[in-house]
Amino acid sequence: MAIAIEYGRITGLINAPTRAPAITWDDTHGRYVGFTLVARNRADGQVKFTGNGRDSRDGWDVGWIQVAEARTNWGMYRGEKEEDGSVFVQRGGGSANRQRMCLDISRRRIIGDVFTRTKEAAPWCHCGIPTVPFPVTVALIEQDQPFDWYDLETKNALAKGRTNYLDEVQMEFKFCTVLSVRDSARTFHHLAHFYWSARWHYTFHPKRYSPKPEPEDWTVTPVEGGNGATMSAAYQFPPRDANLTRVLTAKHTLDCHGVVDLASQNTRPGGPGRREYADRNHKPDVRR
Repeated sequence: MAIAIEYGRITGLINAPTRAPAITWDDTHGRYVGFTLVARNRADGQVKFTGNGRDSRDGWDVGWIQVAEARTNWGMYRGEKEEDGSVFVQRGGGSANRQRMCLDISRRRIIGDVFTRTKEAAPWCHCGIPTVPFPVTVALIEQDQPFDWYDLETKNALAKGRTNYLDEVQMEFKFCTVLSVRDSARTFHHLAHFYWSARWHYTFHPKRYSPKPEPEDWTVTPVEGGNGATMSAAYQFPPRDANLTRVLTAKHTLDCHGVVDLASQNTRPGGPGRREYADRNHKPDVRR
């Protein structure tokens, strides 16, 4: 008999809440504010295979595939005085990022692969079928703790290069995580899935402008109803969204690291995701 999948299921989910943004400083980013969860989300899964000792297990892969969608991701900067102007940066939709869905993978993954991480021994994410007698049950764990950040300051060329300070950030990310098997013929079998999301919406205000405000010199205020994390139940069948399933196994699509890098490039001075204004209190359309 040939190798067959008897079942694949998600057996447990742990949802971590969002953490309040942390203002910090390091040699890589300079002064910035970081957004993440208080801990890693976690999903546990199992896939059971049947077969016999003569069946080759070469080419079989078991793991998680994750698609992310940046629904909202923008920041607003304002100067100390009216003549200092303001700057709006768009990392989400609009001109800065036309690709809304992307494969969410490790930067260490094999180019062209679609699983969340490089190949590792079970239970960590991506493995083959172990060389033990059939039937074989493979237990898998997936963990994720998304992170994004914004500079605390930017220069406004339209206002003669004056410094603008972070005033407001809103972000919302949605994910679909899929337990999947790729057989020796390179055909995918999506077995179970769940959805989760995280959102942040905060305002920022320096307590002083001179000398340069340090991390402790900021007032950070959550916007009511703008923060939280959600997670669906585990659905023990493949996702049914056609747009999502096309992205799941699209080896040549831009992955989320590429999308984020491109959006960041587009928010640099002169980029399509950056708008500079001469007035401090400008109210841009954050939808584009």
